[in-house]
Order: sequence, then structure tokens, then C-alpha cells
Amino acid sequence: MPLNNPATAGPTHQTDVTASRALDTVYQNTTGVPLYVAVTVHCQTGNAMETARVIMQTDSANPPTVAILYMGIAQSIALNPQNNHAGFIVVLPGNYYKAQSDLIGVGASVTLFRWIEWY
Repeated sequence: MPLNNPATAGPTHQTDVTASRALDTVYQNTTGVPLYVAVTVHCQTGNAMETARVIMQTDSANPPTVAILYMGIAQSIALNPQNNHAGFIVVLPGNYYKAQSDLIGVGASVTLFRWIEWY
């Protein structure tokens, strides 16, 4: 296809879907085009050696099992760290995707801050 073909020009819609998205929930790309997904989370651990992270997953299975991106705090050595982390994945048409929380320890938590999608 030529580079000036509108079908290959990239996304034309941007939507803040934070209010309608949740961690640990499976979604499907029904747009018919690649879906660009950016997620920002707040991660916190309460003690050393705890894990608070999110694993971005996407593939054709429901639920998706292919881990594309890891973000967050993995086995912190500090006491009570907290950070914001952001990640970006591309979801193929018809594929499923989710932001899976991965928590180890009683003080570990992950909170969704922002979820933006382009198609």
C-alpha cells in the first residue's frame, strides 16, 4: 500500500477510557484496526521484598496469556516505595488484551491511574 493511503496513516481516534476500564479484566479489540493502548498505574509496596506490578497481555486467546510488558515494583528493597509507571502496547484486530495485576505481599497495591486508546 502507498504511504499516503488513509488506511495505513495510523490512528484517527483517541479516547480516554479510564472510567470504563479496570485492572484484571479482559477486553477485545473490535475496531477492525490495530488498537494502541497506553496504561498508567500507581504501584506501592509496604515492605522490602514485596512486588506491585502490572503485566500487559495480548493475543488471540481469551484470556490472553502472552506477556508483552511488565511495569511496576518487583521485589523492592526499600520500605514503602510508591511510583507511577506507564506502558504502551499494540493490540491486533480481534485480539484480546488486559492489564493483569501481579501482587506479592500484604502491603502491595496497584491502582489504575489512566487508560488511553487510539485506533
